[in-house]
Amino acid sequence: MSFNRFGPSPGAWLPPPPPLHFAPPHGVHGDLYHHPAPIDYAYCSKLPQYGFNPHVIFKPTSIQHIESFPQDVVGYPPGPARHASCARGNANGFNASRHAVDAIVERAQALQTQGQTEAAIKECKAAIALDPTHLLAREMLAYVYQERGDAAQAYELFVQLHTMNPQNALYLANLGIASQGLNRLDKAIFWYQKAIETSPTYPVPYSNLANCLKLVDRLTDAEWHYKRAIELDDNFADARSNYGNLLKESERTDEAILQYQKALEIEPTHANAWSNLGGSYKDSARVVEAISAYRKALALRPHFPVAMANLVHCLTTVCDWPARDGMLKPLMDMLREKLRDDDYSHAIQPHHALVYPLSNESQIFIAKTFADGVTRMADSMVLAAGGAPQMRYSKWAHGERLRIGYMSSDFGNHPLSQLMQNFFGMHNQSQFHIFGFALSPNDGTNARKLIEAGIETFYDVHDKTTLEICNLIQTHQIHIMVDLNGYTKGSRTEVFALRPAPIQVQYMGYAGTMGASFIDYLISDHVTSPQDHFELYTEKIAQMPHSYFVNDHKQTYPPHFDSKELATRESLGLPTDKFVFACFNQLYKIDASIFHVWASILNRTANSVLWLLQFPPAGEAILRKTAEEKYGIKPERLIFTPVAFEKDEYMRFIACADLVLDTLQYNGHTSSCDVLWAGVPIVTLPLQHMASRVCASLLTALECPELICQTAEQYEEMAVRLGSPAGQQELMQLREKVINNRMSTPLFDTEQWTRDVERLFMHMARRYANGLPPDHISFFDLDAAHCQP
Repeated sequence: MSFNRFGPSPGAWLPPPPPLHFAPPHGVHGDLYHHPAPIDYAYCSKLPQYGFNPHVIFKPTSIQHIESFPQDVVGYPPGPARHASCARGNANGFNASRHAVDAIVERAQALQTQGQTEAAIKECKAAIALDPTHLLAREMLAYVYQERGDAAQAYELFVQLHTMNPQNALYLANLGIASQGLNRLDKAIFWYQKAIETSPTYPVPYSNLANCLKLVDRLTDAEWHYKRAIELDDNFADARSNYGNLLKESERTDEAILQYQKALEIEPTHANAWSNLGGSYKDSARVVEAISAYRKALALRPHFPVAMANLVHCLTTVCDWPARDGMLKPLMDMLREKLRDDDYSHAIQPHHALVYPLSNESQIFIAKTFADGVTRMADSMVLAAGGAPQMRYSKWAHGERLRIGYMSSDFGNHPLSQLMQNFFGMHNQSQFHIFGFALSPNDGTNARKLIEAGIETFYDVHDKTTLEICNLIQTHQIHIMVDLNGYTKGSRTEVFALRPAPIQVQYMGYAGTMGASFIDYLISDHVTSPQDHFELYTEKIAQMPHSYFVNDHKQTYPPHFDSKELATRESLGLPTDKFVFACFNQLYKIDASIFHVWASILNRTANSVLWLLQFPPAGEAILRKTAEEKYGIKPERLIFTPVAFEKDEYMRFIACADLVLDTLQYNGHTSSCDVLWAGVPIVTLPLQHMASRVCASLLTALECPELICQTAEQYEEMAVRLGSPAGQQELMQLREKVINNRMSTPLFDTEQWTRDVERLFMHMARRYANGLPPDHISFFDLDAAHCQP
């Protein structure tokens, strides 16, 4: 934690913010704000996606340091009177002299600096025993507890200090900090407001209050308070870094980068600012710069889980597997060691972890840890709003339309919308009332227009708070809410944690368990999530009869492109006389094990090349180098195509590939649908977890099971056989089968898929109406009677 000096006198005030109207927390009375009633100390705080400075703690290093603060901050006058207020010594008749107590406090400070926390606590308690009125001893003890993460003890001490000196803004601010540590945003907001009222030119409470307001979705108010803190102290690095986080989350990335850079000009050793800067670079596709920023953060703070996790993800995206794998075990060890520490519980994003070579147990652990953090954040929001409203649930009644709500941040230019844009309008409106909740603003794309047109009641809630969205869902008494995000970018999982609907379902956006008690069902199928894999999920599995993975290709793209519309190999820089293996997945899905297999395939089929997407460009050089140095494959045999193209254009050049090779840890999902619709066979190998089995599900629904391998050796042999001259007739037959089966098998039949998922929804609703808990559902076990209320 860092000290923050006061800057020059502020200029013109910013326009005043709207009144916040936060009442005193329960148990706070009168002018002295006595210790509140006992509270639940369950830990629950923010969801950091990157380094976040939740607060600034002022550490009393000496009496002289206390004397440096203006009177309106510490609440007593300068000079000897202040010194006497800080440490009264023998004036009250105690046996030890003031100087002896001061020496004990200085010794405690030295011990704390050396990391001897328990010894420092012992010394502070000894000083207080000698002189209970010695403020600096209590301040030091409170600070040590705060640093140790013992917010309850720190809160108790700052209440005592505040009672002794009610006008000390430092105590008020630290009461806010301790309240945050206790997951009481309502109290934190109140105490920070009191600190601001007591000392309006003291910048720290403004920044800390802004952090709390941001957590409860009061973004406009939060921005005002960040700006005010910076206006009061232009060199307030923490405020600039946290303001950058707000800008980043508001997709004002360039402004965020500027704030991080300014923070680092002020404080070059600010580890959080380096980590936050890395996050903005990552979001701007500046992966190399992101890696550099994360490494600087870790050099400054080696035990920094958020920076380490994001660095691991960036290294994955550029296929630097040795560096990544060397960090995975320390990262997991760090996460397990500090499970209840908020900075750890959301360090590893579950969606990122799906591509890591981790055990099933580790994947579930990461998901559950993340879900616990989501629940704590939701609880924190409720407390800050004054308590949870009573949720009312409606049971599906006979003759009533079933009300289903879909929530997503991806209603727009996103693969999910390209896959589902016509699906919503295919629901049977005589039986279903469909609601849509868009977590992102209208981007004007055709997909967004189709989705809005197909959904009977559509709400743009991107600027609504979590509680406002819950209230909207409750107003309509929706029977089933479907989360189309899961743990992906833009999600508002806290909405589901507050359970505004009696039945909550995860689907499509996230291919794995959410590890959350507030998600009842996951829609999958018997290939992606077979019965003997149910233990890998905390949700009940609702199995579709064919592939769970919906798509819109039949409605969106013609089954046969005119030859004049198709791309040519020459136009794409592909050789016309070589066999073209391809993979159209993002590079983060490629790992060392599958690249080893691909290298062996290339070495055994001399007249072949491997065609990949430059996604991201920084991965190209690393893959070429790995291929040449480790496997003796000439760099020109790896051909990379930029991704700066529209989806229609992309669909027209896929057919230039002879055979597509799937990634294993995380299959091609949308890209596999694209490839199969283009009539190109895919070779895949399902592993155990969900993300690795989707392509096998697609091929099963297309009735092409011969392309599903059971071992890595079989995968390699099939690719080599089909890539050799002797295998061209077999390959031609496979291409013809893929092309013909598109129109006759279930995979691309979106209307039938809609009817099937409707039956699952009706069964879920019927169970709830009959007072039965969620349970696994197999479509093949249903009959018409199961789908009526």
